[in-house]
Amino acid sequence: MNHKKYYKKIFGILQKDESLFFTPLFDEVEIQKVSKKKIHILFKGPYSKGIPNNQENALFQAIEKFFDTHHKTFGIQITITKNIPQGTGLKEEKQIIDFVLSFLHAQYAERFTSQFINILSPKDITIYLFPEYNITQQWLYEVTTFLSLPENKKTKEHLFHYSPQFSLEENIIFSYYPDIFTKYNTLQQQYKNDKNKEIGLIGQGSALYILER
Repeated sequence: MNHKKYYKKIFGILQKDESLFFTPLFDEVEIQKVSKKKIHILFKGPYSKGIPNNQENALFQAIEKFFDTHHKTFGIQITITKNIPQGTGLKEEKQIIDFVLSFLHAQYAERFTSQFINILSPKDITIYLFPEYNITQQWLYEVTTFLSLPENKKTKEHLFHYSPQFSLEENIIFSYYPDIFTKYNTLQQQYKNDKNKEIGLIGQGSALYILER
């Protein structure tokens, strides 16, 4: 059995300003083939608390599905160091799954097309995080469903910000968390004459990005 370890940093950005940016911002993944034909996932790092390492985890499910369609001759041990807060919308979980599946296919000499061949590199993107809000898709769904924003005129009157240029979800986030909108506005003003920069929300909205075109 080859016990060589395979390692990758899943996402990273460069340091810009210590008061605003996490640096370095990346998750680390270490894969090792083992003789025991089991799936073992270990999470560690500052943002690892509460992440399941069993059938409830999407990575575990993806590996299990792979082994269901292949003759399993080995087991796999994965150690993931979480340096990215959950809920930022950076899609690091999908990138980790992609990396692990790429590794597994390679063990059977199979071709695997990555979903993230053109993933943004550190020099392309800058991230402002708001992890304290833990904005999730479920939260957005509940607010949209039960308050019917912004169609509900009574509720709409109490919105901090509403504009047709933003999506419903963006309007909701800006309404509940005005400091995110304030930061968004500040960035827009700062780069209003720079056509090579795009400002927007990532994922569920708990992070803002500046994208270099």
